[in-house]
Amino acid sequence: MWEPSQILEPNMRELLLNLENSVDLAAGSTITADVYSNSAIPVLLKFEAGVGGVADIELTANHTGTGWEELTWSFSSTDQYGRIVFFMDGPGTTAGTFYLDNIDQN
Repeated sequence: MWEPSQILEPNMRELLLNLENSVDLAAGSTITADVYSNSAIPVLLKFEAGVGGVADIELTANHTGTGWEELTWSFSSTDQYGRIVFFMDGPGTTAGTFYLDNIDQN
């Protein structure tokens, strides 16, 4: 869906994408992504760098730990954001391998 201009901390539990073009949630406020984990974890999705100084927004979806699962985050915003951040197991207490693929906006 988005072409990242920069990926930071890919070996950590967060993936930060600075976007070349802002995400316009007015065009679709539901985000889906395929997430792999062999442990049950929360996955937080946060939009930052809002156009016009709008506040950051975030939602958490729960992964059940059964391998690949499609997770969904449904936002109520219609704002635009220049950065997206995924936090895998936000508290950082679960050992494991985590993958993220097929990010989409609907």
